[in-house]
Amino acid sequence: MEVNKEFEQEGDRLRPTYLLYEPLLKAGYRLLHYVGKLDANCAWPGIISFLKLLHTPFQEDFINTPDLAWGSEDAIVRAVGEGAGNMTYILMGGAGHFVTKDQPVLVKKIVEHWIDNRPFV
Repeated sequence: MEVNKEFEQEGDRLRPTYLLYEPLLKAGYRLLHYVGKLDANCAWPGIISFLKLLHTPFQEDFINTPDLAWGSEDAIVRAVGEGAGNMTYILMGGAGHFVTKDQPVLVKKIVEHWIDNRPFV
C-alpha cells in the first residue's frame, strides 16, 4: 500500500497487537486501553465491543461493569479489578486519533493513575 511505504521503510509496520490482549490478561498483566471519543479511525463503539469479546478472566465483569465519569475530567472509565484495574477502558472527550496531542494533560493524569495503580473512580 502506497500510504504505508514510508512507514515500512522506517521499520514502522502495522502489527496485530490486539492479539496480545488475551494472553497478557490471562498471564496477570494489567491492560489499559484508552481511545478518543472523536477518533474516526478507531471508533469507540467498535473498541468497546472488541474489549467485551475478549475471552479473559475479566470478561463477565467487564461486560457488566458500568461506564462511570472520572471526576471532573472529560473521560468515561470502565475498570475491573483492584486499584486502577486489571482491565481498564477510558473514553476521552475532546480527543481524536492522536489523544496524546489532543488531550496531553488528561493523558498524563491517566498514565500517572495507571502507574500508581490508583482507582479512577
